[in-house]
Amino acid sequence: MRSLPVRRILPAHPLSLAHNHSPSSVRITSCSRPTIPTSQDSPWQLCFQRAYSRTVLSRDQPRRPTRPCSRQQHTSSGPTPSSTASPGLLSQKHQRNYSSAAAAAQPIPKETHGLISTTSDASKPIGGGATPKRESRSTKDLMTQLGQLLKDQNLSSALDIYLVVRRRTLPADQVESLFHFQRQLVQLFHFTTLQKSASDRAGVEQQFSKQLSLLDQRRDRVLRHISKRILAGGSHAEALAGLVDAIGKSRAMVQHSYVSNSSEKLQDWREALKVLEDWSAAEKPWDWKKNAKEGVVAKESGPASTNTPVWRNAVLERELGSWLVKLMSKLVYSHTHLVRSMLDTIPKQFGIKTTVDMHLVLLNYYAMFGRDGYRDTLSIVSGMDNKGISWKHETAVYDYLLYSLSHMSGNEAHADKIIEQMLANDLVPREETMKAAILCAARSGDLEACSRYISRMHEEWNLVIGERMKAILLYACAKRGDFDSAVEILGQLSVAGTLVRSRGKKRSSDNIVPTTSATTNAQLEEILSDADIINNTNVLLALINQTHNKRGKKKQMSQDFIKDEVSKVLELFTVITKNPQQIDTQLYTIMMQYLSTLPSPLPGMTYLYKEMQGTKNAKPNHVTYRIMLEACAEQMDMEYGKQLWDDMDESKIIKDCYVRASFVKGWGKIGYLKQAEWIAREGYLIQQGLDKERRQHRLAFVLKNQKRRDQGLPELQDLPRLPRRQRLNDIISLNVVHELMRSNRAHNKPDRVYEIYQEMEQGKWGSRIRPNQFTLSIVLQACGSGTATSKLVDQGIGLVERYIKSQQRQLQQFNGKDEDEQDEDSGSSSRAATDAVETISGKNSLASLSDVNYQLYFTMLGRHHRQHKMVTVWDEMMQVIERPPSHGTTNMVMEALENVQWGATPIKRIKKQLKDRWPQVDWDGAGRKKRILGFGSVEELVDEDKSVGAGGRFWR
Repeated sequence: MRSLPVRRILPAHPLSLAHNHSPSSVRITSCSRPTIPTSQDSPWQLCFQRAYSRTVLSRDQPRRPTRPCSRQQHTSSGPTPSSTASPGLLSQKHQRNYSSAAAAAQPIPKETHGLISTTSDASKPIGGGATPKRESRSTKDLMTQLGQLLKDQNLSSALDIYLVVRRRTLPADQVESLFHFQRQLVQLFHFTTLQKSASDRAGVEQQFSKQLSLLDQRRDRVLRHISKRILAGGSHAEALAGLVDAIGKSRAMVQHSYVSNSSEKLQDWREALKVLEDWSAAEKPWDWKKNAKEGVVAKESGPASTNTPVWRNAVLERELGSWLVKLMSKLVYSHTHLVRSMLDTIPKQFGIKTTVDMHLVLLNYYAMFGRDGYRDTLSIVSGMDNKGISWKHETAVYDYLLYSLSHMSGNEAHADKIIEQMLANDLVPREETMKAAILCAARSGDLEACSRYISRMHEEWNLVIGERMKAILLYACAKRGDFDSAVEILGQLSVAGTLVRSRGKKRSSDNIVPTTSATTNAQLEEILSDADIINNTNVLLALINQTHNKRGKKKQMSQDFIKDEVSKVLELFTVITKNPQQIDTQLYTIMMQYLSTLPSPLPGMTYLYKEMQGTKNAKPNHVTYRIMLEACAEQMDMEYGKQLWDDMDESKIIKDCYVRASFVKGWGKIGYLKQAEWIAREGYLIQQGLDKERRQHRLAFVLKNQKRRDQGLPELQDLPRLPRRQRLNDIISLNVVHELMRSNRAHNKPDRVYEIYQEMEQGKWGSRIRPNQFTLSIVLQACGSGTATSKLVDQGIGLVERYIKSQQRQLQQFNGKDEDEQDEDSGSSSRAATDAVETISGKNSLASLSDVNYQLYFTMLGRHHRQHKMVTVWDEMMQVIERPPSHGTTNMVMEALENVQWGATPIKRIKKQLKDRWPQVDWDGAGRKKRILGFGSVEELVDEDKSVGAGGRFWR
């Protein structure tokens, strides 16, 4: 029965004649379908007409990839002319084409025709009715093929497969996959449009516009299917389909940027974010106020529903959230302010809640900045608590807290608390967690705490000890200065994580006296042969710190010490650098730093410098040049220093404030004060241009509407491109100006020292360079010298009074802030106030100087016969300080009063003040009998000073 329509249609044009010699009346070209008479008697006839058209077209057109079909079984019930023809007249190719035609005629889309019945049986579908299981398996194959085509960026084939898949009734577990593929298909449309826009503009403009128009039509067709099928049932389906289009376009712009090797990738990421911003400004399906005006009745009312969107599509929310996280992670390093504002504006901007992953972007950024970074990470975590975001079961949050804590030494107790909090929340620490915890202990050189963490990893949590863990343990040995333990760990740390260390090696309180290593050079070379650069660097640091500990505070080294200890360091460095693949800049820089502490270091440092220039992986950087310029300044060899300065220009290395301070110090030591000041002024001029670019960088994000700051992200504008070191480091700093002031003081230019201090007060060196206690000490030393005039001494007295008043105003500003006016930055302001109080160390509104500055102040007053002012300053000091002054300060004041022969009354009064306020201090102890004359009239004690203020530690 089913072969009758075939016999009625096909005999007019037998398949055997349509190979290469078809008559001219029935010749079919590749660009037109054959004209076959149609009939409306039966739907079977139309079906086989389509099958025959595809069969003939498959002969003339290039073969496309075979489409998987759900029904591959041919169910013809009777003989056909083609089946009864002789094998010699029918080739294998025509047999395959006829089988494909018969098979292609069987699957009829349900949405179009339903179940088409015939006269024989009206209840069975075509092809015997495939089981649902077989159709589901065929749809799964189509989905797999669609995903592969999208991955290969084959747009035409992917679109063909998608048009077949969209007619199927998909299982519930494949709807999300189809939506994901639809978003990828839209992204591929945008990516193809960008590629054609970049390459086809040189062609015919009309043809180019037609191609873009065709791509837009097909993309709109996919978006309509998304709004009608996937997002059906909501009144905002078209707007959310536009969101899919915006996500696809945003991703395509970034993809095209990397494929085309664009030089402005950061700008492309900003433009990708702007695409989403433009969509959110045009379409807001969760805008409750707009819906109320249009007559849409919301299910909920009140302030709690303002951040809750009307739509709920979990797949679309995940797509949007994951892409926003990627955008934020790329923009956080140069647009930190934008990323912080996004965390507050995303709920109102896109109608979705901020997630933990979005906050992890900022945690990852701030975890690199040491103490300040740890405070910022804590503020981000508290911000998640305020927003009601559940983070206590996210291991990554604890990892970043530990990593930010690991930049500071002496925080093993805090690390233990964080790990215990994880265990209390049923979280098992992972390898990254323990890596950060071990690094906390390694910063302090606490190898015992590192071993304790290692044993817990192996015994309690069954974690593997990787190579990075080994490097952290070696870093702990380096900080401790224990070379033997470093070699032992490098050779005995097993993969299972057990740390076998010899007994009896304990760290003393301050001085470490390690045992002499019995490891030969051959054994060291064998141990270091398989080690990487990080391990070799830490082993070298361990031996260098061990040498420093043996040397102690002695600057003069004997020939025997240099022969024994220094030669070991040089031999180890030679063993490490035998393999060119295991060297880098840091290894050479560490060795240069060690050589700079030895007598006559420049010949050895110059040899290493030339060797670095000839290598590929160990080129000199800004740290290398800073160390060498510092050595040139100490050895007063500025001819070689000028050559290094010119080499930095040729290598295009940024001369930051540390390099510039070393160069200024060198010119000042040899007496070239004008050259030193010119170098400092040059840095100030460069800093002015850099600050201007930084201000543009910060102010480039301006809100579109100043009256409604809570709506919308900041508007994106073009920003200057700054190198990383220019973003982080300054060209000039307070240290550069200090070196300039020291140079003038050393060459008897106290007036110029005072003028530079006045310029700093007036802001002529920049708004951020303000004088501090150390700046004041340099000026007091210059004003208290023997060449200072009486006028300069009066100016120094007025300078000290101005400084104390400025510190008092700063303290009053911090303490006088009203609690009602505190904003979201009140936590940071209170921290700044606490730090200022600790630094200045005054009472509520009183400020004072450090103990060293008081000594210099009394020296200046006593040397220039200002004893009356000295008594006044002493009384003021006793009113504001909270800790006892040093014995050197009190002896200086007493001896200055004894020289003027005022009698014993002022001295007795001073002694009574000290004993009444600090009775626990031995002011008349035996330590006074051992005196040596110090600088001028300053007398220092040989024995250990029991007061807190000794050695400049007065306010610490």
